[in-house]
Amino acid sequence: MAKRLQFNSSFTPDGASPKQKKELQRASDPWSRFNHCKHQIVRPRDLPSILGISRTTCWRLSKDPESGFPKRIRLTSGCVGYYLNQLLEWLETRQVLD
Repeated sequence: MAKRLQFNSSFTPDGASPKQKKELQRASDPWSRFNHCKHQIVRPRDLPSILGISRTTCWRLSKDPESGFPKRIRLTSGCVGYYLNQLLEWLETRQVLD
C-alpha cells in the first residue's frame, strides 16, 4: 500500500518561488479549491469532502424528494454537478446531534 505524502502548512522550503508557496498552501488545505466562489459547480466525486457523506448517500438523498437535497444540474449528456452555494445551504439546515 502506497503512503500518501502529507504536507505541513507551516513548512515552506527556503528559496521557494511565490508560485511554489501557493501550490504548497493549496495542497495542505483541501478546502482551498472551494473557497473562492460560492457559485462554483461541484462534481459528485467532490461531495464526500464537502458534506462528509459518501457518494452513494448523496445519490440516495438526491433521489428522495423529501430530503431537500439540492437538484443536480446537467452539464453535458454524461456529466452532472451541483451548485456549491446550494450544497452549503442544505448542509446548514441539517440538525446537529449532541
